[in-house]
Amino acid sequence: MNTFLRRINGAMALNAQVYEEVEADGAANLQAMGVVLLAAAAAAVGVRGLGASATALPTFLVLAILAWPAWAMLTFQIGARLLPTRETNSNVGELLRTLGFAAAPGIFRAVPALARPVFALTTVWCLLNIGSGVA
Repeated sequence: MNTFLRRINGAMALNAQVYEEVEADGAANLQAMGVVLLAAAAAAVGVRGLGASATALPTFLVLAILAWPAWAMLTFQIGARLLPTRETNSNVGELLRTLGFAAAPGIFRAVPALARPVFALTTVWCLLNIGSGVA
């Protein structure tokens, strides 16, 4: 568990070393899925502040589980097949793990009273994780 929490904190801090570690650790798939599920559950709690019902949790969890591999496959197709460089060496598993941990800031979405600003901030934060080249 200590490694899991350290990796979540490192992902939130845009720590490139943590992303390299997660990318190389084929056993980190369940940890990445855990981050995705935590962020989805937090979002389901947070959207109650936007008027969503308590039944949002299953919907968010299902959407997160479907969107996570779909995003990894799309990213893989674009990065490794359409626009590769000589240094490009990736696979879908590596992308699943790094994109899963890139969702870590979404864990903060579990604050219904501050739903709008928290969702805006964490969305930008997650995009920074993905777009910074770290993930």
